[in-house]
Amino acid sequence: FQPLNGILSEFKTEVRLMYDNTAIYVGLMMYDNEPSKINVQLSSRDEINNVDFIGIYIDPFNDAQNAYGFFVTASGVQVDMKASLNGEEDESWDAVWYSEVNVTDQGWCAELKIPFSALRFPDQPAQTWGVNFLRQIYRLKKKDSWNFIDRKGDNFLNQAGTVTGIENIKPPVRLAIIPYLAGYAENQSVEIDPSYSFKGGMDVKLGLSESFTLDMMVIPDFGQVIEPSFQWRVC
Repeated sequence: FQPLNGILSEFKTEVRLMYDNTAIYVGLMMYDNEPSKINVQLSSRDEINNVDFIGIYIDPFNDAQNAYGFFVTASGVQVDMKASLNGEEDESWDAVWYSEVNVTDQGWCAELKIPFSALRFPDQPAQTWGVNFLRQIYRLKKKDSWNFIDRKGDNFLNQAGTVTGIENIKPPVRLAIIPYLAGYAENQSVEIDPSYSFKGGMDVKLGLSESFTLDMMVIPDFGQVIEPSFQWRVC
């Protein structure tokens, strides 16, 4: 993919996929003949920075419209996003998934567990998913993909490969409950002692179908719109 588009990579990468009733599991081995030079710089979640990484794009409807990206760096930092038809990636989207990495004398390896609750897929006996993998070797400024991506194209989602053989899985109940605690301090005059207050509540997300999600708030935090006050919200 980069810097030369369309040639075979000299770095071998092996991938294994497994699944059960709750999740898909991805095992990856990134061979490197100089493992001591693998970039393992730490960063915040959803920030790749100057490191080696490996990731998978999953398009469960195989329609090249939307895909989920799950990436992990050689230092173990998770990066997830939603990719859309126009090539944009929304890294503000976060899912609950699991990963582990390890640098070895042959390169580095990674294991991912992606629960089905993090994906939207059709309710049918057999699945056909659009899938692609992307690996970066940072010190050489190289990026390699599993299925060829022509950089001249305007959409990389329609250049994915396909994965079949995932059968008899059911979309799970998607329910997320996110509680919060908000604290307020208000001081309108130096002659009056400041006042303090606290309140709590929760945000609730409920998947109604593969296309619709209901967002609800229990005890909404309307206080954040009061200009004289400032507030902290801890999730």
